[in-house]
Amino acid sequence: MQGSKIFPGRIYAISSPMHPNGLARFRVTAVVQRRTRDTGSPHDYETNVEGNIVEDQKPDKPTDIIEMNAKSILGPYEEQAELKARKDAEDAERERAKQKLEDARLAVVAWLYAFTGVEPPVEESRYERHHFSRHYNGIEINDSGVRAILLKLRMMEKESKHEQTTV
Repeated sequence: MQGSKIFPGRIYAISSPMHPNGLARFRVTAVVQRRTRDTGSPHDYETNVEGNIVEDQKPDKPTDIIEMNAKSILGPYEEQAELKARKDAEDAERERAKQKLEDARLAVVAWLYAFTGVEPPVEESRYERHHFSRHYNGIEINDSGVRAILLKLRMMEKESKHEQTTV
């Protein structure tokens, strides 16, 4: 975050894998801007922020002031927490949809084995070719699987013709 948009006394979010939602509240006590070069560029300045992590404060212990680069500040805590919650919900929904699709692929492969009467493999190996197998982007039917499906369909067609002639 830009140093000019950070104000002392306010609480901002920083990334922290140690905290439950991945964010920690950082209370800013000072914004320190130093000039590190003399080229006349706005990039000559480096902004650091001093403050403390609210979650790490203990009532019987004095507050530890830490200093970090202003780029480590993500933004106002409430706004970032809301964005993080929304992103987590979207990720969970995406994962549910992905799992639902994977379950559907497994069901179709099981149905194909049952439909054709072909014995499904006991253990699915990724190096061994099976009649019907699922992959990350769909279901693969190899040549022997195609022949098994065609055989079953022809048998069903003969049965339906036989039933029509007997009726």
